[in-house]
Amino acid sequence: MPGRQPEIRFTTTSDGVEIGFWELGSGPTLLLAQNRSLSHAHLEWRVPSMAALYRELARYFRLVRFDPRGAGISGEPPEEGVTLEGLAKDIDAVSDALEVDELSLAGAISLGPAAVKHAVDRPDVVKQLVLCDTGPCLGDLPLDSYVRATDALVEIGVVPSMGGLFLSTPTEDLPALEDLMKGSLYGRPRIKARELESFDVSDLLGQVGIPALILKSENSLYTDMKQTRRMVAGIRGAQMRVVPGTMAPWLTDIETVVETLVTFLTSAPYRPVSSGEHELRTVVFTDLVSSTEVLNRLGDQEARRAFREVEDLISSLCLRHAGRLIKNLGDGSLITFTSTHRAIEFALDVQEQLPSTAPGLRIGMSAGEPIQEDDDVHGAVVVQASRIADLGKAGEVIVSDSVRQLAVGKGFAFEPRGDVNLKGFEENQPVWKVARGGV
Repeated sequence: MPGRQPEIRFTTTSDGVEIGFWELGSGPTLLLAQNRSLSHAHLEWRVPSMAALYRELARYFRLVRFDPRGAGISGEPPEEGVTLEGLAKDIDAVSDALEVDELSLAGAISLGPAAVKHAVDRPDVVKQLVLCDTGPCLGDLPLDSYVRATDALVEIGVVPSMGGLFLSTPTEDLPALEDLMKGSLYGRPRIKARELESFDVSDLLGQVGIPALILKSENSLYTDMKQTRRMVAGIRGAQMRVVPGTMAPWLTDIETVVETLVTFLTSAPYRPVSSGEHELRTVVFTDLVSSTEVLNRLGDQEARRAFREVEDLISSLCLRHAGRLIKNLGDGSLITFTSTHRAIEFALDVQEQLPSTAPGLRIGMSAGEPIQEDDDVHGAVVVQASRIADLGKAGEVIVSDSVRQLAVGKGFAFEPRGDVNLKGFEENQPVWKVARGGV
């Protein structure tokens, strides 16, 4: 299911260009510099594979993505057009806006050389470098005849066949990829493939003094093994990994890419959500109060519009707090979090930001080890969270005692609601209403 965009911010470069970016998740900062022809901070969330990759990376990183100058939602470049130095300024501006002491930087295809330049210019901030389907000199990249023909089509406003361009890409991604390409560059001053030939950082590779990882997709249209070898050989100690797909890290095997990045950039073990392992999760159920009455009062279309407004808010805040939206249930949603603190912040934000015109919402949560199968979760903790949601009133967040214990000292206030008998559970269990404040 495609994700919805997190909040978009803007920063201004040293030469006056406004750059749009978003961030998602928590942990060490990973800044992704996307290829310009498929960069749009809003439209990329409609591509299922891209949205899934971002959600998975946000489980481990504070993930940041920006549109470079002249692409997506960012502003146009100065009169000299898009230059290597200008793209490096884009990265620098976003890096400064994040107010972090250090970050990991990933640059893909046409942004690869700019990432190298920024890493060399800012060794005080960039501590690790990942380069994806790129080479030291963009003029040497083996763009095949199809890509060159695509460039010509884009010049006259014709959308090329995404199925022909990305042969191994899931079919459900293709319509959204077409929209993404249109939104990235169509109708704007654009740099053409032949104009990238001046982007050459061959002489800078030896100055990269930080750990570097070179990712090459198996069926890349943008680079070949010769260019990859040049990059690996030029950067002292660089590692290389070949991954399935056509464009690293986006249109590739998500699990392979995330495992590779987590292993290289952190000391944390990679555990896929779909692994089936029993891991601690905070499970959240949202439930629209009196949804049947709302349907009868507003009618199907108006009620569905009101329900969708709530779903959109939940999806947006879920992304912001690094939750995983398992499914919408028509009159509610099921979400899981690896952080109990984030789960509670999410629930309180939903209640505070719910439009006054929306139906009332009650939220319940519990913490435990659900069974994770494919894209769903099961088990006693899921049932318990659902039963607890049924106890609340509109505007309330009710939690199990396991949630309260995990959130002690996190700045929340817990009001006891007594011991209750939850259907299907033998023993009475204490539940709590949670609010901001407390110690």
